[in-house]
Amino acid sequence: MHRDDQANRIKGELVNRTELVGQPQLPGAEQNFRARPGARPRPQNRGPRPDRGPRRPAPEQGPAGRPPNPRRGRVNKSPGRSAPQYSQGEARAPGARTRGRRAAVHLERKAARNLKLALGTVLGFLLIFQLLYLLLPKASESKLERRSLASFPKLSAASFLEGSWHREVENYLNDHVPFRQLLISVDRAAKRMLELRLSPANEEQIEIVHGKRERHDEGNQIPRPEHQAAVPSPDSSQAEAAPNTAPSESEKAKPDGAWAENKAELNLEHTEGELAYESYSVVIKGVQGMEIFNYSPELWTAYAGRLNHLRSKLPEEIKMYSLIAPTAIAFYGPETYRVGAYSSLDAIKQAYSEMSPGIIKCDAYSYLSRHSSEYIYFRTDHHWTGLGAYYAYQSFCAAAGLQPTELSQMKKTSSNSFLGTIYSYSDQSPVLAANPDYCEYYHPVHMGSSTVSADESFSETYAGTLMSPEIYPDYPYLGYSGGDVAINKLSSTLEGAKKERIAVLKDSFGNALAPYLMDNFAEVYIIDPRVFTGDLIKFLKANEINNLLVVNYSFACSNPLWAAGFDLITGYQPAN
Repeated sequence: MHRDDQANRIKGELVNRTELVGQPQLPGAEQNFRARPGARPRPQNRGPRPDRGPRRPAPEQGPAGRPPNPRRGRVNKSPGRSAPQYSQGEARAPGARTRGRRAAVHLERKAARNLKLALGTVLGFLLIFQLLYLLLPKASESKLERRSLASFPKLSAASFLEGSWHREVENYLNDHVPFRQLLISVDRAAKRMLELRLSPANEEQIEIVHGKRERHDEGNQIPRPEHQAAVPSPDSSQAEAAPNTAPSESEKAKPDGAWAENKAELNLEHTEGELAYESYSVVIKGVQGMEIFNYSPELWTAYAGRLNHLRSKLPEEIKMYSLIAPTAIAFYGPETYRVGAYSSLDAIKQAYSEMSPGIIKCDAYSYLSRHSSEYIYFRTDHHWTGLGAYYAYQSFCAAAGLQPTELSQMKKTSSNSFLGTIYSYSDQSPVLAANPDYCEYYHPVHMGSSTVSADESFSETYAGTLMSPEIYPDYPYLGYSGGDVAINKLSSTLEGAKKERIAVLKDSFGNALAPYLMDNFAEVYIIDPRVFTGDLIKFLKANEINNLLVVNYSFACSNPLWAAGFDLITGYQPAN
């Protein structure tokens, strides 16, 4: 009977609830339901039940005087639901469904507006970018990267079909992106924050930078003299005795000149290629920037083999000399990068030991090491200075049995300050930027003239540069004897030495050294195997050249461009 009474009671409550749904709220007693007309109100708490204990209190009144609806859930504004849910004990306010729909429509419209705004911004940016691409002037070279920029290629059926035209167009587009120089600077600054920095006990800052550069091969063209853009260089004509000291603070502060519009005799790809062919590594110790040398015995064996081959092809009356220039890291680098697999001294010793006895070796390393406290290497460039080249000239004279001209006898001029190749490849190091370089030019006593030719015939020539920074104010290293060209003939004013001629087979390190030879030889022929394509042996014989000096710095053996040019002009066949 107990169960029957309980069932009847529940059934009665359900009937009452069903009948009373929708009844207006009665005054007086509190209710938790809507009653229909004529329905009997039910008290909210009927006291304790003997079978189940006291009843739970009635839920609180819903909003706006409405009873709560137990079938509603708690408000849950979860993504994907336009209408809120209500929990037990809460009721839905009048018009909630309508407001929910309006809110959903508002959100949809807002999302559509945001999407249109985003698409418009992207399309507008692309349109502005294309307009800048078309309207902005196209530079011919990058001062920051120190290389020539790609020009728009000529279309031909052959280049189009083989795909070279497409690659050249891609290079052109990459080289002329609007604000490219600014983007490169920002990228390098960001990379610098991630580079390894060591702080030795002596608190001298050391920074190491690794990277990869883009290279675009270009033709070798020699501009005519009328195309040269000569820019005056202030304070470049003062003559004085030559003190063997590093640059003073006042000299460092000399203003930079304007970048020449055209670089006569200049092939930046060759000069820069010595530093980095596809990748590079630079170490900055204090204020001195240096490239990291890697010693490879196999490469130096191949280098010695090339010179031995040349010696075997030369007539016996032609004297052959070899001068290998060490890099700055051999004297100023951290100890770790001067020994073992990084030792340029060991590389030079190996090369000299494997060269033929018929090749006279010049010990430039010893002469430079005795003057390492002087300004013999640039801080922001990979070359030696005019003073460093002079000490190398002394080592050649010692090997050749000649008398070098004293520095005190030479007129000295200086260039503006500049930032060189190491600065470019150090991601524009602020340390190097605060310590720029400048060139010192020591004029030979018998300095004459320079004649540049594109080939051995000398059918088309122009006057070259000698000890003058005016044409190249932003890279005055080219002022020693110009850039890397096929042949540069230096004619000396030296009397009584008409039969003594010398050819200098070199990379860019030889550009600073060769002018000093005018005090010992009547004619000096500077030949760059990366540009010269004739037969070297025939050229030497035709011009009655009886001395040959091969000048390269320590990275020459790993320069594929130099090696390929050397093999071409000497007929050397490297072993596979």
